Amino acid sequence: MLHRKVRALRCPIGFERLSDDTRVFSTLGRRWPAVHLLIALGLVALPLGTPSSPAVASGYASTSSAAPYLLTIDGQPSFLIGVNYVGYSDRGWRMWEDFLFDPSLIEKDFIKARNAGINVLRLFVRRPLPEDIMAGKWQKLDTVVALARQYHLYLLITLYDYGENELAKVAEVDRRIAQRYAGEETILGYDLKNEPHYQDLTTVRYPPGVQPPLLTDTLIKQYGQRLTQAEADDWRLNGSGKNVVPSWFDSQQNYIYANNYAIYKEFLASASAWVAARNYEVSTLDYMDSPDASRWRGVINALDQTLAAWLASCVDAIRSVDSRHPLTVGYSDAILAKLGANTTLNWQSAHRYPGQQAKSFKLALGVLDNLKKTFPGKPVALTEFGYSTNGLDAAKAAIYETATSLYLLSHEMAGGAKWKLNDLTDGANREENEFGLYTVGDTPKPSVMATRALADYVGSTPPTPGTLSFSDDAATGLRYTYIASDALFVAAKEFQDRGVRLRAEGPTQVFLSWRDPAIIRIAATAQTTLEIDPQILMGDPAIIPNYRLLKMSTNAPQSFDQNGAQISFTAEAGGTYELSLSRFTIDAKIELVWPHGNLPVDQADKANIAAYLFEHDSARPVCPNWAQPVRLWRSLNNGVEEPVTLGEKRMVQAGNTTFAVWDFNNVDVKDARDPKNKYYFRLSTDGAVGYSSVWSHGADARTYFPQPDMPQTVLTATPQSIDAKIEIVWPHGGAPVNEATKVNIGVYLFGHGTSSAIPLSYGGTVRLWRSLNNAPMVEVGVGQKTTKKIGDVTFPAWEFNNVDVAAAVDAANKYYFRVTVDGTQSFSNIWSHGADARTFFPEVDVPTEVASCK
Repeated sequence: MLHRKVRALRCPIGFERLSDDTRVFSTLGRRWPAVHLLIALGLVALPLGTPSSPAVASGYASTSSAAPYLLTIDGQPSFLIGVNYVGYSDRGWRMWEDFLFDPSLIEKDFIKARNAGINVLRLFVRRPLPEDIMAGKWQKLDTVVALARQYHLYLLITLYDYGENELAKVAEVDRRIAQRYAGEETILGYDLKNEPHYQDLTTVRYPPGVQPPLLTDTLIKQYGQRLTQAEADDWRLNGSGKNVVPSWFDSQQNYIYANNYAIYKEFLASASAWVAARNYEVSTLDYMDSPDASRWRGVINALDQTLAAWLASCVDAIRSVDSRHPLTVGYSDAILAKLGANTTLNWQSAHRYPGQQAKSFKLALGVLDNLKKTFPGKPVALTEFGYSTNGLDAAKAAIYETATSLYLLSHEMAGGAKWKLNDLTDGANREENEFGLYTVGDTPKPSVMATRALADYVGSTPPTPGTLSFSDDAATGLRYTYIASDALFVAAKEFQDRGVRLRAEGPTQVFLSWRDPAIIRIAATAQTTLEIDPQILMGDPAIIPNYRLLKMSTNAPQSFDQNGAQISFTAEAGGTYELSLSRFTIDAKIELVWPHGNLPVDQADKANIAAYLFEHDSARPVCPNWAQPVRLWRSLNNGVEEPVTLGEKRMVQAGNTTFAVWDFNNVDVKDARDPKNKYYFRLSTDGAVGYSSVWSHGADARTYFPQPDMPQTVLTATPQSIDAKIEIVWPHGGAPVNEATKVNIGVYLFGHGTSSAIPLSYGGTVRLWRSLNNAPMVEVGVGQKTTKKIGDVTFPAWEFNNVDVAAAVDAANKYYFRVTVDGTQSFSNIWSHGADARTFFPEVDVPTEVASCK
């Protein structure tokens, strides 16, 4: 909840300023009835446009090897992009009232959310809804759930956002909601309460027999009395305590409350001084981690145990009827968010409002990094953030908000959501009314364009995280650059780097992404002149400057200017474009492996290897002027491939055709003298998309069922390079090779050179390739991600089912399989499948006319 509102409400004891990035509300008062700035979580699992059936987020990983994302029902990780919903603009926070509940307006808002790329809305149980539920009146909530289902929007329901001092009554409302919707896949999960603070834990009535430490004299005994009984009574009657101490507290309870709170305030002051002494470059959470906070362990432990008791009342009630939907709490009090009691939750969520300077932006979001380290393996999300457009240019506000989401993406967090869907006509003040994605009157702000572009990039599974850099900028407020293996996002007025130049009249955001390597998707939030060199942008010289640009709103060709490999055009504000690419493709074929001295495999130490390059799907050798390097790769048994050497080009003549051959001489093959070992060779070509053949070299080149790799740990971040290991090729029915027509194939991914599996959150596309005999490899298909557990390690795996291997029924044929991972440098093993998988001296290809050198 925003600190600006606290000043307006004049809380009796006030607001403790700890640092620019860590604030704690320390009022002793009751729950504020004014607008609660809450934020919704969004699950981007669907593309923009016509909604399809959702993949429902109903599971999570809870071990140290878990994903940093919430998982969909089929186990796929999803980065959260969403928005909070409190009703239409003219009835914010009052949508549940009998004469203001309007399904037609709610439906209108749900359509707006979908058009912005949002997939989850966060709803709040506020009066009179609790009374309706206790009376068995479900029509309102059922209607909203049905509308969410209709528009494929998930709901995160905040259960306790109303004034109620009896935890048992709150728990009963929670239980009834959880019981009614236990099987509802439209519900993402439950947020037990929005922004609990110290007073929420210490001024409520716990169930009989529950007396947490902060309701006892435990701290007084440890730290000493701060107020006498008389002083505490006077504080309650005449001081700031008169409006905040519950009426049911007797004199002794008031004495305990006043002293415990005074001790807690001393802890806050100590933390604030520690942060200030470090120039506000650290947070209170860092203080809690430091030895300097050791004298306050008693306070922290008492607070933790009290929070545990408070959480248990609602968690136990929900879990008695629903073991499925994940639970969280939306914390603005970072101290409460860090306490160990939160391990009972399935994921952690916090609220932060970064400032408009790069330093405060970084420090505010750094609190999330601390929470991620505090709860390893648990998803951490930023469930409330945003910038008001009252006094701040809407284009700049959109930049700050997009940078926030990109920070979460680059730090492999579960995602986040903006506060809020609509501007309001009747709220606390104008500043707080204007946090919406849409203005009063339903006009989209620039944040809608940016959110839609980000949602389009994220898609159904999170991409491999990139790197975000940002700095203060007079023109844009915050200037950022986000660079990933498949994306470049920029906020600037002018920019030039990585083959891209942009110019705009004012602040703009440009989104360039290529998760599909055949298409660059382009979007801009303001009219922007763009110059793009796809070869430089994607680092791919194989791209042919033969482009097609479509404007997606009309699906019509968009004109552009071209200078060599570079194109230039003007992107409209909110426009989305697709630049279709083509690449130079070749077939790289190993034609000969010749052991020195013509020795047999079990005697040769070295071999010479010769290769031809052809235009793809032809017998035409590449232009003799081809100067790009040709590389030889080798794998031993079931190990991953490694580069061997570069080929040496020479010219040969066959009939009237003169063409190039690449030689790889003195290649070490001595390990194949052992009949248990076999080598597999393949080629790669710089400057082109290459389809290579595979050559096996061994006395027996079949891949027998190897000892499957056993992941020892799971990485917490995606590595720069990946080992992609085919672990099993299983013929249907356990049939022998000469009878099987189909097989299932299993693949594990590891950090390169390690036994550490990649994170469960990894969303890259894994592809299976297959070659028959000496033919170049062709793509078989994309793997289906699943989850496996070996011992205590839970990790991701990929399956390729019903792979055709019918040709291997003929003993003269053999298949070779290999794996690649999109957007990441990957190293694969090669699996051979055949009755005899050795490559015998093949029929050397006979080139026809040489390809053009144009």
